[in-house]
Amino acid sequence: MNKNEIIFAILKTCLLWYVVMLLFFVPLGQDWFLVAIKDIWMGVQSLFVGGLAGALIAVIVHFTRTSEVLHSLAGSCDNKIMFSIGKIPAFRSWSRDRSAGCPPEFSGFLREYEKTYPDHASLFMAGIKILAAHRHIPASVVPGGHGGASLEKHSFNVLREALEAMQTWVYKGQFTSSGYQTATVQDKAYRFYPDPLIPLCALLHDIGKIECYQIVNGEPTEVKGRHDEEGSKMLSALPEFRALSNADRSAMTIAVGYYHHPGSIPLHQPDRPRALAVFTLEMDIRAGKKEGGYIGAGARLDEDEPGVTVTPGSASGSTLPAQEIGPEQDEITASSAVTEILAGVLPEDQREQFTANRHYPVDVCTDALAVFIREYVKKPNFFGLKNGGVCFCQDLKMREHLNSINKTKSFNDLHVHQDDKTTRLTSFTLKVLWALHDRGMLVSSIKNADGPDQKFSPNIAVFDISGTGLDGSVRVTKFCLVFSSDVSPLLNDIEDCPNPFEIVKNSLGDQYRQDKGKKNELIKNEKTKLKRNKNKNEGIDIAEFDLSVILDSTAQEPDNKFVEKNNEKPKKLTDVTHLIDNLLQTTEGDQFAQSKNIEMFPIQSVQNKEESREQSQRSSKAPKPVQQNDW
Repeated sequence: MNKNEIIFAILKTCLLWYVVMLLFFVPLGQDWFLVAIKDIWMGVQSLFVGGLAGALIAVIVHFTRTSEVLHSLAGSCDNKIMFSIGKIPAFRSWSRDRSAGCPPEFSGFLREYEKTYPDHASLFMAGIKILAAHRHIPASVVPGGHGGASLEKHSFNVLREALEAMQTWVYKGQFTSSGYQTATVQDKAYRFYPDPLIPLCALLHDIGKIECYQIVNGEPTEVKGRHDEEGSKMLSALPEFRALSNADRSAMTIAVGYYHHPGSIPLHQPDRPRALAVFTLEMDIRAGKKEGGYIGAGARLDEDEPGVTVTPGSASGSTLPAQEIGPEQDEITASSAVTEILAGVLPEDQREQFTANRHYPVDVCTDALAVFIREYVKKPNFFGLKNGGVCFCQDLKMREHLNSINKTKSFNDLHVHQDDKTTRLTSFTLKVLWALHDRGMLVSSIKNADGPDQKFSPNIAVFDISGTGLDGSVRVTKFCLVFSSDVSPLLNDIEDCPNPFEIVKNSLGDQYRQDKGKKNELIKNEKTKLKRNKNKNEGIDIAEFDLSVILDSTAQEPDNKFVEKNNEKPKKLTDVTHLIDNLLQTTEGDQFAQSKNIEMFPIQSVQNKEESREQSQRSSKAPKPVQQNDW
C-alpha cells in the first residue's frame, strides 16, 4: 500500500504546534490549559466543516466542467452547416453603429425592399451600420481621391447611381477597354432587373476597405491590397449574409470580389455574377467622376456624353494630338484613386493596333500609373524634368525609390523589379507605359526632319534624353519615360526647367521601330509569287509584270497568267529578279519608296541552285563591298 506523505506531513505539523502550545500554556495554570484545549477542539470542528464544503464544491465544479466538455463535443448546426463534433468556429465580427439608420433619400426604397426581400434588407441595414461605425475610413488613401469623400459617403453615392440606372441597364456581355468582347451572354432569357443583389453590391462593393485602410500617424494608409477580394471575405463572415440562399451568396461573392477585374471571373460562372460585377464597376466609375468634379452633381453620364477635354503639350522631337475623354471601362481602384484626376483614353481605332502586344489588363496598368504619378510629384526634378508641357522620368530611379520607401508592402503586386519575359523592361514600367498610352499622354515617336516620324510601340517607348545643364554641359539620360504633363493636374505645380530637353533616340535601339520591315514584307510576298509560278512557266514576260507592286503597297496583284508576245522567248526568272534589284538601287526607286514611307535596303536575288553556287564561289574570291544600312 502506498503511503501518502502529505497526510503524515500534516499530522507532524499539527503535533508540533500542539506541543509548543502546551508548553506555553502550562506555566499559566490549569484554566488557561483547559481554554486552550477547548479552542483547539473548535478549530478541529471548523476544519472538518470547511474540508467537507471544499470537497462538495470540487465535486460540483468537476461535474460542471465535464458537462461543458460533453456539450462542446456534441454536434451543432448553423445556417445548414453541420458539424458532427464540436461547435462551428466563431466568425469574426466588426463593430456596428446601432443608432445608425438609412438616409432619408433611400427610406422609400428601403420600405419596398423590406416587403419584397426581408433577408436582403437585413443585410442592407447591417451594411449601413458597419459603414457608419467606420465613417472615419476614407474612400481613398490618396489626398483628394474620390473628392475627399469618406467610405460611407462614397458607398451611398454608388448606391444612388445604381438605383437610377438598374431598371434600364442591359447586360450585353463583357468587353475590354478596347472594345473586344471577352464573354458573351450565355442565357438569352437572362434579365438583369429585377435582382435583390443590385443595391447590396452597390452599397457593399468597397466594404473591404475597412480591412485594407487604416489611419497611421494621422494619415490614411493602405495596409493590405485587393480590397475587393477582402470585401468578399468580410461578407461571408456576416450572419445576415449567411442567411441568404446559396445562389445569392455565390453571385454576390463573385460580383464583389471581381468587380475591379471582371475579366478574371472563372469561365464556369453564369451571367448573373458577371452582370453584377460589370454593373457595379460602371456605377463606381460614374460616382467617382462626379466626386472628382468631372461631371456636375446633378448630371448623368450617358454613353455618348464626353467628359473633360485635354490638350497635351509638346516638346522638341515629339507631338501629341489633343484627345477627349469618353466613357471608358477602366476601373477606378481605391489603391490608386489618383486615377480619378488622370486624363482620358485614346479613341478605340488608335488603340487597336497595339492590342495584340498588350501584356497587362487596363486596371493593373491604372494602379501602376497612379503610384507612378503620386511619387513623381513628391520629388520634383528628382526623377526627371518638365518643360513645355512634357515630362520625362528616369525609369531606374523611380523603381529604386519605390523599392526603398516604407510603403513597400502596398506595392507588392506592382512587381517593381520583376523583368518582363518579352522585353528588356520591367513589368511595372510596361504597366505605366500602357496606362499613359491609354490616356493619350505617352510620347512614343521621334520627330524626323528628313523623313517620317519614327514610331514605337508602348512596349518599348523608352528614350535617351539630351539636355543642357546649368553649367552648360550636355547630358544624356537613358531609359526615360516621356509623357504629357496634362496626365494629371498634380504636375501643373512643378516648375519648368530653364533649358529644354530633346529626345535623342530609343533606348532599346531603332530596330524596334514599328515602320521597320514594311518594304521587306512586300518584297518577300512578291518573290514568293514568282517562286510559285516557276514550276508552271518556264519564263515570265517582263512586259506583263507590274514592278510597281513591290514599291506600292496599294497596287493590285498582277495576273498569274503570263503569255508570250510576238513569239519571243520569255525572259528568265533570274532576269526579273536582277531587274528588281537594279531598280531598287536607283535614285528613282529610293525617292518612290520614301514617298510611300518604305525603307530601302539591299535584297538578294532568287536563283536556282547552280547559279547560287557559282555566285557564292565568285563572291568568295572578289572583295566584298561595304553596304551601309539605314538603321
